[in-house]
Amino acid sequence: MARQPDFLEMIDEAAALVRHKFPQAQFAAADHNPCGHREGWRFIFNVPAKGPESPAPSPADSTAVILSQHEEFGAVEHYGAPCLDYRLIPLPISMHPGQAVSLAKGARQSEERPRVINLQWPRGKEVEEPLYILTYATSGVSVGVYSKQVRGLTRPDSPA
Repeated sequence: MARQPDFLEMIDEAAALVRHKFPQAQFAAADHNPCGHREGWRFIFNVPAKGPESPAPSPADSTAVILSQHEEFGAVEHYGAPCLDYRLIPLPISMHPGQAVSLAKGARQSEERPRVINLQWPRGKEVEEPLYILTYATSGVSVGVYSKQVRGLTRPDSPA
């Protein structure tokens, strides 16, 4: 049986491939949508216009994206627009998405398998760390990468 690629190793490999083309690229987010149109992981990087010392994406920046499917990386895609929705995530990180799913199950937030997994650091003063955001059929959960704190998310279409 073939070994499943380790997610943290995949981030490192994705970063190396993107930085080969864009040396100043900064990690912004990753997502996995096994129930959607795409299998595998998508890794999103900010490409700063002013240099790697930029602490956050600016409107002058651009975005690089690389997909990983079946243990293979595709070509680096470059987009002229910045990824302003996220704070940048310092690499390396230490939490694997499987650990986030286990923590959510342990907190009795969900017993099912997530439909979508996002790793991102959303903008906002109340968000103090990168999060794994696990989307289930009827709910969502965030798990702090550093704190390992599990929080339920409310859906916009759910009653308050």
